Amino acid sequence: MSGNIWEWCSTIFEIEEEREFRHPYDAADGREDSSRGEEALRLLRGGAYLSNALNVMTTFRGRDQPSRQYGRQGFRVVADIGILG
Repeated sequence: MSGNIWEWCSTIFEIEEEREFRHPYDAADGREDSSRGEEALRLLRGGAYLSNALNVMTTFRGRDQPSRQYGRQGFRVVADIGILG
């Protein structure tokens, strides 16, 4: 879960020049708004292979624009085991 690549999350980390979403988590506060465009920096977790030790933790929160493409970023596919048969 950490140290391989930064993993994209659907959650908004911050909306440029508007607000940063902090803890505690509240899904109703707008951080799960999938309609926001490039002004919304999405959350990254896990750290990449070149990250320092502090960043290579699942609890560390990074951020970036979804349109940026780097070899150090990717995603993890998650499925409910019940639907796999």
